Amino acid sequence: MLRRTPASLWAVRHFFALKLPWAARSLSRNDFAYLETLYSRWAPNWSGPEREQAIAQAKQALSSQATLNGAIDYYRALPLGGSRLLEKPPEVPGLIIGGTHDVADAELYPASAALLPAPSRALIVEGAGHWPHREDADAVVPEIVAFVGEL
Repeated sequence: MLRRTPASLWAVRHFFALKLPWAARSLSRNDFAYLETLYSRWAPNWSGPEREQAIAQAKQALSSQATLNGAIDYYRALPLGGSRLLEKPPEVPGLIIGGTHDVADAELYPASAALLPAPSRALIVEGAGHWPHREDADAVVPEIVAFVGEL
């Protein structure tokens, strides 16, 4: 479980910002500059053409008001105080994948995997941020294929 500390709350401040009534306007301002901020915060080591393409595609997808509202509604629907649904982990195996430079501490991934039935495990990708499967596909994709093969 993600511990609520000042540092962890600061890391997920977008959860609060995207609940505000003016979130759609703020997110789309200056050609979705906030997305650039989020990508830099969540994946500080990811650079290059694939990153730029991912941002461009996200901006294009969010340029539709319906898509933008749908994306923001995800955050608006999340209860800030937690949910009873999160108290009981799912009873299915999982491969928990995270990077060492994501907004969550890397120790969260093995702790989460330990709550799930076998053959659950964690894959921590050194240097990756929020999108390890995009940032280091060579390390992640074979692990996903192997995990699915075990099921």
